[in-house]
Amino acid sequence: MAAIDHAAANSLEVLTLDVDELERHPDLIADIYRRRLMGVVVRGAFASAHMAEVVANVGRLEGVPRAVAPTFKGGLFGSPLVMASEDLRDYLDGAQRFRDSTRELFAPAGGLEARIEHVMGRIAGGLPVDVARDDAGRGYLPASIRVLVEGDSLPLHYENGTTRYASMKQLLPRLDVATIMSFYVAVALPEEGGVLEVFSTDCTDGGDRILHELGGPERARPILAARGCVEVRPGVGDMLVFDAGRYYHLVSEVRSGTRWTLGGFFAFDRDHTRVLYWS
Repeated sequence: MAAIDHAAANSLEVLTLDVDELERHPDLIADIYRRRLMGVVVRGAFASAHMAEVVANVGRLEGVPRAVAPTFKGGLFGSPLVMASEDLRDYLDGAQRFRDSTRELFAPAGGLEARIEHVMGRIAGGLPVDVARDDAGRGYLPASIRVLVEGDSLPLHYENGTTRYASMKQLLPRLDVATIMSFYVAVALPEEGGVLEVFSTDCTDGGDRILHELGGPERARPILAARGCVEVRPGVGDMLVFDAGRYYHLVSEVRSGTRWTLGGFFAFDRDHTRVLYWS
């Protein structure tokens, strides 16, 4: 992997491409890591009509694990790794239940994991894209479905902060931690609000200290926005891949309607021979 070009650091550009245009940009994940881009929106990664079926039917499926988040009311389908204990047995059991119970739901896309790997694999520089697994080969949760209802928001955060969680201990030795990023598919859009805002402030060296020194999240938000910020608005069925690991980001308050997304995290493995993803 080439060294980071610091002169090009903190780019806020988010490239937008149709899913059938990805061959023209086959190494976008590395470009994002090298800070040439903040991210890419892949239009048509999933069919919009299929996403409507997911919204209508996922709550009716038997066996889908549900989770309640401390920061928003809407909740999740699938219980993500950041909410698990250090002993991953319950998490891995839940990941398999999610996989089994949603198999038919995602059959129109050729399977959830297959579709994620197909899209991300085309921008991974020729590297294989695989769901993360434990030592026994059990698959991590490939993606979770997050639902934000009216009044919900996600505060300023960055995904490298998750490396402090006990539930990450088994996965971290497999990863190049500096390359942790995020992906999500817009499943349903709210009528108002619920917009992703990504800031150009890099958390690599400062972490949570940056927010503390700026007087907390609310006071920090306009200061970070003045330094550089981009709003990203993928359409239904579009997949956003972006550098959520190193840069502060938030989701503004949902003022009307409900925001549904399907997604998780990914990173290069320690040797940069493959891309691993999980939720």
